[in-house]
Amino acid sequence: MQDKDQTPKHGSRKATIKEIAAILRSTETMAAQFAQRVQERTGQQVSYAEILAAMKKISPKTLTMGKVLTKVRQQLN
Repeated sequence: MQDKDQTPKHGSRKATIKEIAAILRSTETMAAQFAQRVQERTGQQVSYAEILAAMKKISPKTLTMGKVLTKVRQQLN
């Protein structure tokens, strides 16, 4: 059984993963793995929406894991 609160989160999470995949020009699976690695490296539970927001602030041509981590950490502080 799922809580009613979880259903919208999963729906929006999928949409967020699709957006991350579009920015990375990758598959949704790879985008989800990227987001999970960002969460692991920050050492905190960071939402996919926060990761996407950080990615949108970086030029796609210069986007790196390190730059995303820096932006996410700035958002958390």
